[in-house]
Amino acid sequence: QEKILNQFNQYKTRINGIDIHFIHVKPSKPAKTVIPLMVIHGWPGSVWEYYKSIPLLIEPTNDVAFEVICPSIPGYGFSEAPHQPGFDITQTARIFVKLMERLNHRTFFVHGGDWGAAVSQSMAKIYPQNVRGVHISMSSAMNFKGMGLVKFLVGMYAPGLVFDNPDADYAKHFPFLDKFSWLLRESGYMHIQSTKPDTVGAALVDSPVGLAAYLLE
Repeated sequence: QEKILNQFNQYKTRINGIDIHFIHVKPSKPAKTVIPLMVIHGWPGSVWEYYKSIPLLIEPTNDVAFEVICPSIPGYGFSEAPHQPGFDITQTARIFVKLMERLNHRTFFVHGGDWGAAVSQSMAKIYPQNVRGVHISMSSAMNFKGMGLVKFLVGMYAPGLVFDNPDADYAKHFPFLDKFSWLLRESGYMHIQSTKPDTVGAALVDSPVGLAAYLLE
């Protein structure tokens, strides 16, 4: 496993007082166009999420290849945890943009999933001059203001009036109460981690089997 993990070059650099771990892999062969791409993992996850996709990204296709930078979010994997409360996705975004600049990439593309998606979107919003494009594998948007609320209410009873494809679009949004109850049932971990993180943390740090069961659940 150590050999597999070490197949890509890994580094650490100190940004804003935090040691940041990252994988940095350049194209496997010379390519006419090399595109800098940052890929950001989620929770529960790590840079391991991208070990199968990195070889595909760095392989030139039509003389185009990616230079992949895959950082560990502060507090994850080999990245140092933040030292002060209040550290959030905007702080992570700031650190990751500085990381790309440190690697001589003033502009770049970014992909993220789960928390990585949130960080990616923050990078694009706060630093539009740096981020050339964003791709995410998790998105959610609920608009209950103004016409958004009107469309939602009308769509419950007359989907043909508000949806371009009533059958397919209706299934994505409704029945709302069923989807909301599912969210309540499956988000218990989030409430525990938001309100009593030290309690569950003390229990899980001592048991690999317990941690695996918690994550799988």
